[in-house]
Amino acid sequence: MRGCQNPWTGGVGGAAVLAMAAVLAVNPPAFLAGGHRFYLLLIPMCAAMLWIEFSSRPLRLCRWAELPGYHRSWKKILVSAAWRYGVLAAVATVFYAIYERFPYYVSDYFDPFRSFVRILYLGFLLIGYPYIVATLRWRGSVKEELSDTALILMAAGRAAWRTRGARPGGEGPRRRVWAAVGGILVEAFFLPLMTVFLSMQYAQLSIHLGRLAGGAPGGFAYWETVYRILFHSLYLMDVALAIAGYALPSRWLDNKIRSVEPTFVGWLSAISCYPPFNEMIFRYMVFEQNPEYQIIHSEPVLLALMALDLFFMGLYVWATMAFGFRFSNLTHRGVIARGPYAYLRQEPVLVGRDDSVPRQSGVSGLAHRLEHHLCPARHHGGGSFGAGPRVPGLRRTGAIQVYSGTLLTRIRQGGIVQL
Repeated sequence: MRGCQNPWTGGVGGAAVLAMAAVLAVNPPAFLAGGHRFYLLLIPMCAAMLWIEFSSRPLRLCRWAELPGYHRSWKKILVSAAWRYGVLAAVATVFYAIYERFPYYVSDYFDPFRSFVRILYLGFLLIGYPYIVATLRWRGSVKEELSDTALILMAAGRAAWRTRGARPGGEGPRRRVWAAVGGILVEAFFLPLMTVFLSMQYAQLSIHLGRLAGGAPGGFAYWETVYRILFHSLYLMDVALAIAGYALPSRWLDNKIRSVEPTFVGWLSAISCYPPFNEMIFRYMVFEQNPEYQIIHSEPVLLALMALDLFFMGLYVWATMAFGFRFSNLTHRGVIARGPYAYLRQEPVLVGRDDSVPRQSGVSGLAHRLEHHLCPARHHGGGSFGAGPRVPGLRRTGAIQVYSGTLLTRIRQGGIVQL
C-alpha cells in the first residue's frame, strides 16, 4: 500500500522552516527562551509537509476484508492496539529515562533536546493509543504488519522465552528483528543530535540576520555576513528535515524502516563522525578559527570559494529534500529516484558534502584551513556536524556500487534503481 511521498514535500518543508526562522529572528517571541524557540520552527514545517503529502492524491484506506483475520473486528483491534501501545510505551520510557539520567545526555549541550523530548514523550503517551487504533484499522494490511515494530518486538520476546537462548531460526525473522531494534537505536542516537544542531543553526542564523539588519559594514564583511546567513539557512533546512524523518516514522507516510545497516563497519563509519565519538578524532586533528591558519588573503578568491561552498551545500541540502519524510542514516526506507538522485551515480549527499565540507580522511591541510577560515561554525561542541555517510560501507564492483549488502544500485535510464 503506497503512501503519497510527493516530490515537493522536502522543498516545501524546507521553505516553511526557513521562513519561520526568519520571522522568529526578526520578531522573537517573549514567551519562549532563545534556546527553545526552535520548537516553533518545526510546527509550520511539519504542517506544510503533511498537507503536501495528504493533499497530493487520495490516500487509500484498508477495507475490513483486507485486514488480517485477527483484526477484523473493533474488539480485536482495540486489544491488539493496547498490547502494541504498552510495548512502545515501555521502549519510550526506557529511552526517556536514559535521556534524563545518563550523564552524557544531562550535559548543557543536550539541554534543547531534553526539553524537546519531554514534549514528544508526553505527546506519545496521550495520543499514542488512538493513533495505533486508527492505524490498525485503516492502514493494517498484512504487508504492513510484517514490518510493525511493536509486533516484531513482541514476537521476538516470545520466541526468545520459548527457545531459552537457542539461536532463532530463519534469516527473514532475524532480519526483521534487526530492522526493528536497529531502527530504534538509529532514531534514539540521531534525534538528540539533530535537535541540538537545529537549535545551534537557528541561533547562528539569528545572530547574523541581526547583524545584517543592524547595518553590516560594507565591502567584504558584508558579503561574508550574507554568506554565513545562506550557509546556516541551508544547514537549518537540512537538520529540520532530518528531525521530521527520525521523529515521524509512520505507515501513513510510507516511511517505515525496511532494513538497517547490518555491518559493524557501516555503523562505525557513520557514528564515528558524530559526537561523542568524533571528539577523540579532534583531539588529534585540532581545527579552530585562527589567523595563523589563513593562507589566502585575496578577497576575490575568498568570495569565489564562498560561492563554491554554497553551491555544493545547495546540492547537499537538495539531496536531503528529495528524501522528504524518508530521511534517515543507516537505514533503507525506500529507493529515491527524484531530485539529484535521478542524475548522479555517486550519492549526491556525498558529492555535495565532500566538495563543500572537507572531512578528516584523506584531505589536505590546505583544504582544512580553507574550510575553517570560511566556515568555523560548522563544528559544534568539538565535533563536526553531519559527516556520517547516508549509505555507509561503500565498495565498488566494476560498474556497480554495492552498499553494505543492503542496496545494490546502478544507473538505468538516468535513474537509480534497486535490484
